[in-house]
Amino acid sequence: TRRSSDLEVRRALALAREIKNESTEAIALSNLAEYQSETNAEESLAAYRVVLRLRRERGDQPGTAVCLMNMGLVLFRTGNLNAAEESYREAFQIDTQLKDKNSMALDSISLAEVELERGNLSGAHDKVSQAIKDCREGQATDSEALASSLLVRVLVAEKNTEEAAAAAKRIQEIASKDPGTDFEGRLSIGEYLAATGKRDEAINLLASQPSDAKNAGMNYISLKTRLELLRLKVGQQSSGELSKELSSIQSEARQAGFGLLLQQAKKLRL
Repeated sequence: TRRSSDLEVRRALALAREIKNESTEAIALSNLAEYQSETNAEESLAAYRVVLRLRRERGDQPGTAVCLMNMGLVLFRTGNLNAAEESYREAFQIDTQLKDKNSMALDSISLAEVELERGNLSGAHDKVSQAIKDCREGQATDSEALASSLLVRVLVAEKNTEEAAAAAKRIQEIASKDPGTDFEGRLSIGEYLAATGKRDEAINLLASQPSDAKNAGMNYISLKTRLELLRLKVGQQSSGELSKELSSIQSEARQAGFGLLLQQAKKLRL
C-alpha cells in the first residue's frame, strides 16, 4: 500500500541520517520526494531542494541534472512554469556538457511541454521534434514514446490531424509490447480521436485510465485523465453530474498542490 511504502522510505531516510551517510541520505530523500510528488508537491519540492544541495556539494553532475529534471516536473505541476523552465534549462545545460543524448531529449520534451502550456506552438514543435531526433539516434524508444505523445498534442493544437495520426500510430507501435502502462500515450491518442470527431471512441479509450493510473501510484495522471474525460463528456451528461466531478477533481488537485490542473479546470465550461 502507499502508506507502507511511505513508512519504508522514511525509515530508510532516518537510518541514512543516523549513520551520517550523505550519499545514502540523498538517495532516500530522492525516493521520498518522488513518492510525495504524487500527493504533496510542497513537501516533494522541499525534499528535492535538500537532494540538490547534497548532489552539488559532492560534485555529482549527473545526479544534479536528474534532481533538477525531477524538480522541474513538480514545479510544472504546481503551475509555476517559469521556475519549471529554469530547472529544466539548467538540467539541459549539464546533460549537454555530459553529452548524455537521452537525458537531453527528456529535457527537451519537458521544455516543449512548458511551451505548449504557454501556447507557443512553434516553440513546442521545434523542441519536441529535436527530442524525437535525439531519441531515435540514441535508440531510446521509451523516451520517443513520451516525445511522440507530446507531439500529438502539439499537432492537434496546430489542427494538423494528418501528421497527428502518424504520430499517434508511432505511439501505438512503441507501446504495443506493454500498452497498459502508456498513460500519456493513451491521453494523447484520446485528444487526437476527439479532435477528429471520434469523441465516444476517445471516452472508451480513457474510461479505465483514472483507476489504472491511481493503482499505479500516478495520482497526477489519474486526475489529468479525469479532467480530460470531463471535457469530452460536456453535452453528454447533465451539468449537475459534471459539476460534481469537477469539484471532486479540484479538491484532490488542491490537496496535492497540482496548481496546473486547477488552472486548466478553471477554464473548463460545463
